[in-house]
Amino acid sequence: MTLLLNAKSSDRDIVLNDPVNAVDPEGLWSIGASYYKGLGVAVRFGKSNGKWFIRGDAGVGLGGGVQWSPTDSLPGSSGEDPCAKEGFLGITANLEGAIGPIAGGIEGYAGVYITKGEKGESQVKYVEDAEASGSIQGERGFGIKGQGSFNITGGIAW
Repeated sequence: MTLLLNAKSSDRDIVLNDPVNAVDPEGLWSIGASYYKGLGVAVRFGKSNGKWFIRGDAGVGLGGGVQWSPTDSLPGSSGEDPCAKEGFLGITANLEGAIGPIAGGIEGYAGVYITKGEKGESQVKYVEDAEASGSIQGERGFGIKGQGSFNITGGIAW
């Protein structure tokens, strides 16, 4: 049994009903680590929509851990142009936990998403979102983590 509030409904959906080839068409994954004891930091590195990304958080909170996620991406990323560089700068807040394949939490963000337009000009747009998620079979990743934090967040994708 799987509880997913914001992700694909099954492993077969993630691979477009082709479990033999098992290719995630969006190419999402990340590895991250965090540590908060009053002040703290977190970093995530991964691949989203065919692009590498790195994301850093600095803020206040309590907790920490390490986690691999098959569904992570840069906040605000649309994946419309797999060649365009992207950036995000904003604020995030989260309350997350994971033990092995059991994971869940809530996260929200607001900020500016920056990319290049069709003519090479910079495009800046305000983005915001919030999500709640949970999994008991690893669809949200594997790790050991427990934290709540409020951060200034920045990231780039290339």
